[in-house]
This record gives sequence, structure tokens and C-alpha cells, in this order.
Amino acid sequence: MKNANESDAAHTVILTGPLASETAPVLVRRLLELGGRVDRIMPQDEAVCIAFRTDVPGDRTKIAAETDANDTPDFAAEKVLDMLAATGLIAIDLHDYSPEEEERIRERLANLGYIE
Repeated sequence: MKNANESDAAHTVILTGPLASETAPVLVRRLLELGGRVDRIMPQDEAVCIAFRTDVPGDRTKIAAETDANDTPDFAAEKVLDMLAATGLIAIDLHDYSPEEEERIRERLANLGYIE
């Protein structure tokens, strides 16, 4: 029986470029950390396909992502995660600061001379 939160859709990321094979395990680790479920990893010619599911509802989606030789595998994986978040396939919770926290941060930056 399927979990009520589980999406029916298996999404696919197709990694290409010079760092595809090095980026794939980093991306898989990050997807798992964010609560995703990785169904399979499929090396294909000069690409790596990663099929995954998340709790975010939606239709099956394929995302092509080319890695850059100048990026580290960690940075390349984060760029892919940003693409997935921008398309709504994953949710990345960003910390929102309270107004009091923002004021303390602003004061610290001003005291250090970074802002006026």
C-alpha cells in the first residue's frame, strides 16, 4: 500500500557533462537528506540518470542538467537542487529570520563596517 504522502510520479534528473559521474552520488545523498526517495541510478553513455520521488505532488518530470568542469561535484549538485526547487519538484526549507534576528544581524554587520 502506498503512503498517503508519497507522490505517484517518479521524476528523473539526467546529468551530463564532465562531472556527471562525480556529481551523481552527491546529488543522491542530498536528495535523501531532503526526504526524497531514490528509485534508481542509471549510467548511460556520457550521462547519469537518477529517478527519484518526493512528497511534493506533481506529474512525472525529466530535468536535464549539464555539469560544468569548473564546478565541484558538491556545487554542481546544489545547482541541480536549485533547479528542482525552482520547478517545484522538491521543497528546500530556507531559514526565515524574525524581525528581531534580522535587526541583530544588521547591527552586527554595521558594527563590522560591512553596511551603514
